[in-house]
Amino acid sequence: MTPDQVVKMMGDESTSGLLGAKINNPYSTEYFERDPDYFFILWYYTDVNQADGMVTRDELTPIIFKNGEAVGYGWNYYNQAKHYGGSNGKVRLVNPR
Repeated sequence: MTPDQVVKMMGDESTSGLLGAKINNPYSTEYFERDPDYFFILWYYTDVNQADGMVTRDELTPIIFKNGEAVGYGWNYYNQAKHYGGSNGKVRLVNPR
């Protein structure tokens, strides 16, 4: 799936935080490269961990795209892509379960 297809499926509507604040989804995006691959991350607001009126990374869920296609979601996928990504044949994104 492409980022546009994921946003269409997941939605792009605002959600209400614990204190009633409107929070847009996807909340943020990220882009980085691991030669020769590129990664795009959609960050969705999914959890309230502390009712402090702030949105922190631990309250977001990343959806990871490698070279324009969704390859996974969650922190395990994100950490693999961020720290070990690339398609040199030695490392590939695997199911985090």
